[in-house]
Amino acid sequence: MRDNEAEAIELVASLVPRHGVIAEIGSLLGRSSWIWAKSADPSVTVHCFDPWEQSGAGGNFGKLAHEHGQRFNNAQFLANTADCENIRAHQGYSPNDFLDWTVPVDLFFEDAVHADPVLSRNLEFWSSHLKPDGIACGHDYISRFPDVCRGANQLARRLGRSLRLIGSFWLLLPDVVERSEDWRVRAALGQLTALQGAPTSASHPNESSAPAAPGPGQIGDKVAAKRIIAGVPSFAYDIIFYPPGLPATLVHGEPLTIRGQLRNSSRAVWRVTLGAEMVLEFGCELWDSGGHKIAVDRAIVDGNEIVPGQILRFDLQLSTARAGLGPARFMIDLLYRHIAWFGAVGGKPVEATINIVSAQYVHAIDPAIPVADPTFFKQHIPENSPTTTLRLGVTEQQSYVVTAGGADIPVRSMLTSYELAMLYASARYHVNGQGKIVDLGPSTGVGTHIFAQGVRDNPAVASKAQTIYSYDLFLLENMRHFLEEADDNKTESTFWRFQQINQDYTNEIVPVPGDFLKMSWTGEPIEVLFVDLAKTWDLNTHVVTNFFPFLIPGHSLLIQQDYVHVGEPWIALTMEYLDEYFEFLYFIYGASAVYRLKAAIPKRVLETDLRTLPLAEVDRLFERARAKAPAAVAEVLKTCQATIHVERDELEGARRLLQSVRLDIPRLPHPADDFVTAIRPNLAAATRWFERKDKLAPKI
Repeated sequence: MRDNEAEAIELVASLVPRHGVIAEIGSLLGRSSWIWAKSADPSVTVHCFDPWEQSGAGGNFGKLAHEHGQRFNNAQFLANTADCENIRAHQGYSPNDFLDWTVPVDLFFEDAVHADPVLSRNLEFWSSHLKPDGIACGHDYISRFPDVCRGANQLARRLGRSLRLIGSFWLLLPDVVERSEDWRVRAALGQLTALQGAPTSASHPNESSAPAAPGPGQIGDKVAAKRIIAGVPSFAYDIIFYPPGLPATLVHGEPLTIRGQLRNSSRAVWRVTLGAEMVLEFGCELWDSGGHKIAVDRAIVDGNEIVPGQILRFDLQLSTARAGLGPARFMIDLLYRHIAWFGAVGGKPVEATINIVSAQYVHAIDPAIPVADPTFFKQHIPENSPTTTLRLGVTEQQSYVVTAGGADIPVRSMLTSYELAMLYASARYHVNGQGKIVDLGPSTGVGTHIFAQGVRDNPAVASKAQTIYSYDLFLLENMRHFLEEADDNKTESTFWRFQQINQDYTNEIVPVPGDFLKMSWTGEPIEVLFVDLAKTWDLNTHVVTNFFPFLIPGHSLLIQQDYVHVGEPWIALTMEYLDEYFEFLYFIYGASAVYRLKAAIPKRVLETDLRTLPLAEVDRLFERARAKAPAAVAEVLKTCQATIHVERDELEGARRLLQSVRLDIPRLPHPADDFVTAIRPNLAAATRWFERKDKLAPKI
């Protein structure tokens, strides 16, 4: 590893959030592992994956190891990283030996096998565990390893990110980092940019740092690259957008998604790579009326050359978060990075004016909006509605600040701000004193806190005492990777945190800690039933048989928080089986589906064991559910259906379902409605379960 690459790792490690998770694939002797561990915040855990075997460690590596008295085994790695308390070593071959890995990662660094198919499987597997704002990076982006170049380029396109190269260290930073206003992040980005143009100091000989796709004639200087461009007779192209055209207006804060295809309409061949970092990219930008750049996106073009008539597809996105209201100028074009836009050498970029407008729902709160209208809850999304009476600070999605006991407390929640807005609106406007709110699975109690705010603000509820019943084990268990270090008081319980967050609402809230399967309901009517603990068939059955009977026909709301999630396929199956008794209202991103009870459900129907349904009936119910769902939700439901096939050992049906999942679903304008980003992680999880079962299945 070169000195500038090691320095880049130091800088990138500093971008990993506190209590984050780094996964390093291919740790070998532990040099980069040590840098990750020492450069990141001490609360960050660095998981190192390597077989630590002699095979494959010959050549230059073997020579260097011998010169420094190093052996290729786990003991040597542990000795080299002995002063890194935050390193965890995992011996085995990635990804096959780690298919049961479930922890989301903030950064993965790929430096293991540099050839397909193993490389592609590693990139697919670890990117499926990458958090939406996580960092992807790797090593050896050089002509000697064409699969690394190809894989990094393809991952950049799939994630919609620009590829940074420092020597042979490749880096894909999320938009939230690239456009951060934090001075520390900006400083790190500035140093990374400087390293991209700095001369390298190699610690290993015989490495070429040319990052191009394979092929002769790599050119490493801008003068030669510009000479090649000057020899191209035409850079003409045609663009088609999907859907046709560009929007005339866009609501402030909502992303501008640009999809379509570009055709080389010239008679010239365009090279994709002209030299180190001088690669062909799609580029789009948004400028305000004062000439200030608002947003930028780039996507690297795959392949070695673009021939006449060849079609390239693009999928880009621009943020309007920094835009003012009024006209903004949009532009899309091709460019050679660091060299020239096609528009500057005879091409014709597409330009348009888009008017940035304020979202209507932030203007004023309307308490008369009916619950069936999504504006019922959208008008209280805190980051979009300055007039909401919901009291919640949003630092980032699923990271919040609540006020309790006169102090501001940073908290984490699995619920999105959109889902929390629904909890508030239902307690503030829908509950009228007929019954109780039942909160199943509150964990640290952020959702409970929001429910209690709504009840306190609701004049229709005369007696607010013991309005909300919250059931949970209140155990840290599998939440450790998600919650903050401050949530762990070393007792393995989250109940203390629940009490702290909700200390101002002890009159409204009745905590019910313990084993849910051994608990029952009081028998009182339930106005709002929020379900976030139906994590198994048995838990789901207990909810249905013990709580559904007390919902009020024509009034009660049911919020199924795990409906759009592959881990709980029985929820979608249950709701479709009970379809005639519920009115579906809407889906809310992260994973919620909201219903209103239409009619009382007969006891015999509630007691049906859905685990015994014939698989053909399961398929029929899922197909009916998919037909009614928005496109992205329907794709997630395929993964849920496939999971039940896997559970029943019907692997061929599961394979067909998983292979049919589409990733090219158009984004929806409002983020509370848009589940496109949920498709890939749910597909990845279902695929892992399928592959694990398929591996164990007898082969005939």
